[in-house]
Amino acid sequence: MAIADKIQELQDALFSTDTKAVEALLADVFGNPEFEHSCKITILKAQHLLRRKEYKKAIEEINKALKIAYENGRRADLSAALHVKAIIYFRLKDYPHAFEFAVRACHFDDVPNSEVKMFKNIVQEKYLKERGVTEADLKKKEQDLNSKPSGYDISTIDPPLPKQVQTPVANKKKDPVTTKKNDPVKTEKPAQSQTLRTDWFDSGKTVELSIYVKNISAASVVLTIKKDTLDVKFNDTNGNNYNYTVNKLFDEIDDGKSSFKVYGTKLSILLAKKNNKVWKSLEGSNSRDGVTNTIPKDDIPIPYTSSANKKVEWTRFNFEEDDEDDEEDGTPQAFFEKLYREADSDAQKAMMKSFMESNGTSLSTDWEDVGSRRVDPYVDGEVD
Repeated sequence: MAIADKIQELQDALFSTDTKAVEALLADVFGNPEFEHSCKITILKAQHLLRRKEYKKAIEEINKALKIAYENGRRADLSAALHVKAIIYFRLKDYPHAFEFAVRACHFDDVPNSEVKMFKNIVQEKYLKERGVTEADLKKKEQDLNSKPSGYDISTIDPPLPKQVQTPVANKKKDPVTTKKNDPVKTEKPAQSQTLRTDWFDSGKTVELSIYVKNISAASVVLTIKKDTLDVKFNDTNGNNYNYTVNKLFDEIDDGKSSFKVYGTKLSILLAKKNNKVWKSLEGSNSRDGVTNTIPKDDIPIPYTSSANKKVEWTRFNFEEDDEDDEEDGTPQAFFEKLYREADSDAQKAMMKSFMESNGTSLSTDWEDVGSRRVDPYVDGEVD
């Protein structure tokens, strides 16, 4: 298999919910000497370790990728590797070094308004907020970093990791325990069902409904769509059942053009509109929602329409996994932060591209739709 095909297969696998298949593919690729000197595959290995929170190993791999990129002299690979290294230190809450690596990633990034540049702004905002430095301080630091020669090997800079970050140690084998006949037999408790949460937004010709449940079994999804009603049933991989119903949608939809897709953290349902009308809510008048798993009031979806007047401050996004306060504050800002954080890489790219090209007036998570075209600014009262 060509290395480009293997890279694509690996990228797809990293977002799969089939753990056994993913681990088999990763073992095949990462253990293959043929791909040992591939910068892109080494970067993917670092990303995989980052997702597993094996930070020390992730840094070791990303340094290998940087070395390969420097030897090959490829600016795009240097930028990609430094970007991942910045994310690692950002996750570790080491904002000074995250900022340093993000600045260097931008130095080698030749794409205008890219995800790399946007992430640097995110790190900068967090750095300013958490460390009490001034914008003038960071501007000078950025100038100093960019004044270094292009051959400056940043892979040699590895600040000490926080004490709580340890390389996982294999569990020691425990001696077998003999169970007496009269001893009660302990049984594992069945996995509890997850709290079903939803959000939605109007992206012009379609309305996307996201139902947040992790590890959904794609084969179990049964979606029934009629002209203005929706009902979906599915299971997670632990066998828990879920049901979500909207008895009357805001307007009619084209069931033949509507579709759904399962991600690692959610079920995304794309509803194709029949009429060029902006949806003010997901439900129409006199509609009653029927959901088998109760949705907390705080999680009622906040509608986003293409004609929204207030722009989202993307540069203030917080990408930390454990920041529960932002998730629960109920503001539109928190909603978009959470939407971005829980999206896969294609959805994140689509969100950035559509938002930036439309001057903050449109938002889409469908990369197949917006990836190959320019997203024009939305004019109030019209639908593209």
